[in-house]
Amino acid sequence: MAKTTNKTQLELLVQLMDSQPGIARGFFKGGKEELAKFWRSAEIKLNSAGPPMKTVAEWKKVAQNVRARTGTGGGPNTEKTFTATEEAIYKLISMKESVEGIVVPKFGLQAEQAELTIDSDEMDVQGIILNT
Repeated sequence: MAKTTNKTQLELLVQLMDSQPGIARGFFKGGKEELAKFWRSAEIKLNSAGPPMKTVAEWKKVAQNVRARTGTGGGPNTEKTFTATEEAIYKLISMKESVEGIVVPKFGLQAEQAELTIDSDEMDVQGIILNT
């Protein structure tokens, strides 16, 4: 018998992971007992929406596969719209920040138009404007 996660279980898994983004991203800052408690609770809730029924280890693998499936990969660029569940996963794992980067204020020297004049006889450079 196949153990393919059903749609309801997948949506429930996303909701559970959304409630604990640290666990979803693999950077949980709580203790091991708290993490084990989360997964035991998740196992009960997810199995209640089954079949299929899975162990904690199998649900962790499903969560890992969901992250990998909506993450980056090789191959040609193909444009595809996300389902509502995939969009929730995208937001959950902060994929936008990973792909587009985080907006930060720019710093450094401001560039201005520079006028450059070169006298071919003397090879002098004149009129360079620097803004400091």
